[in-house]
Amino acid sequence: MRILNAFFLLCVSASLSAQTLTPAITYQGELEFAGAPAQGAFDFEFLLFDAASDGNLVAWVPMDDVLVQAGLFSVELDFGPGVFIGEDRWLQLGVRAGDSMEETYTPLLPRQRLTPAPFALHAQRVAVNAVGSAEIIDGSIAAADLGSGVVGTAAINASEVQRRVVGACPAGTAMVSVAENGQVTCAFLTNGDVTGIVTQPDSGLVGGCEAGDCELAVDSTVLNGPDPVGSSSSWTVYGAGEAWRSLQSVTITSGSQPGAVVLFGTGHAFCQSSCPAGVLIGCQLGWVREGQAEPANSSTSGAFISQAGGMLNGSSMTNIEEMAMPADTTETFTLVGRGTGGGCQFMDVNAAGIFQPN
Repeated sequence: MRILNAFFLLCVSASLSAQTLTPAITYQGELEFAGAPAQGAFDFEFLLFDAASDGNLVAWVPMDDVLVQAGLFSVELDFGPGVFIGEDRWLQLGVRAGDSMEETYTPLLPRQRLTPAPFALHAQRVAVNAVGSAEIIDGSIAAADLGSGVVGTAAINASEVQRRVVGACPAGTAMVSVAENGQVTCAFLTNGDVTGIVTQPDSGLVGGCEAGDCELAVDSTVLNGPDPVGSSSSWTVYGAGEAWRSLQSVTITSGSQPGAVVLFGTGHAFCQSSCPAGVLIGCQLGWVREGQAEPANSSTSGAFISQAGGMLNGSSMTNIEEMAMPADTTETFTLVGRGTGGGCQFMDVNAAGIFQPN
């Protein structure tokens, strides 16, 4: 059993309406059996290799009961996608009688090298201007598919993509707009008038205006915390060397973030009425928090010479202290005072505080 001649055609299976291409090829051959043209049904196997001998089997297509008339036959072979991608291929046939009980095929050698048709050669390369937007799948081009620097000014839609900004604004001017072509528009900076003041919630201030005169005031509910504390006009008397005594307290609640509380304390210090004349007097003022025995820092009045009767040589005092405070906490802070060198009394003591988040 032998092949007298065989050839193949690249078959483009397409209809006029669908134009669907397939990888099938048409193989036509002439088969002799016992020295005469074969007649009847025969089983064929078509093996595709990557070498003229040995090599690797790329694909295999069996076909049973192929009709051979006067030694001639024609079959359509579809080895599947990804087989004909530019590498050389060799076709080997095997044949057996259609009514044979044999399981093996008689190989028909040598293998035949499949040579490309002219249109197949053309398909390896895309013709100039052959690919347009209609041939590209929308969204299929990724950043890696674009070469460096291939998209320039002429390739972008300036109404959708801002071109590179060119130009600069001279000193005393500011950029106010950028045109589609990247050119900038500059304008001179001017000194404007304040047209209004608006206070923000929890800023510690109230008031404001939209025009005319503005009035701002301290928001006592923020400054003093949820329990505002006013001033005291009572006289508080301390002797020399005595421990710190409470003057006024203020309760502060922090917010959802940690921060610091700033405490303000003021008062007037005098020598008490029982002070002996000619004694050097001093008074101290400071802040303590819950559980603290004495202030870490304190303000000391200027020293003054006492006078019997005590109502002269007074001193105004102020103490400002900042203390860290954790979030979601309510704490009471106390303004304390004491005397040094002799009796000391305080009048018109004021205490206030404001929490500032970090």
